[in-house]
Amino acid sequence: MTNQEGMGVQGWRCTRCGHHYAMSRRVCRECGGEELETVSLGREGTIYAFTTIRVPPARWQEKAPYTVAVIDMEAGGRLTGVVQARPEEMAIGKRVRAVRSEEGVYIFRL
Repeated sequence: MTNQEGMGVQGWRCTRCGHHYAMSRRVCRECGGEELETVSLGREGTIYAFTTIRVPPARWQEKAPYTVAVIDMEAGGRLTGVVQARPEEMAIGKRVRAVRSEEGVYIFRL
């Protein structure tokens, strides 16, 4: 989950314009810069959008229902992760904190 223990979710920052990305890329979509450095996006974020999964893929079946959310990270960048919360607790704009990564999926808590 972290780029170094305790530093938060790993992301990338364009060294030319400073735009942040949660997903690795070769070229900055904002300025066309080709130099991106690894940075921490922090552990805190805000829910941008979410949905509750009730009919999951086989490997996540025992976890259903669970909520998948698009998270705007505090340092910039947007990523998708699972939020450990009851569906009725979820709302756009709520703050979340990354707690771990499981099978390549970021896990957050309210």
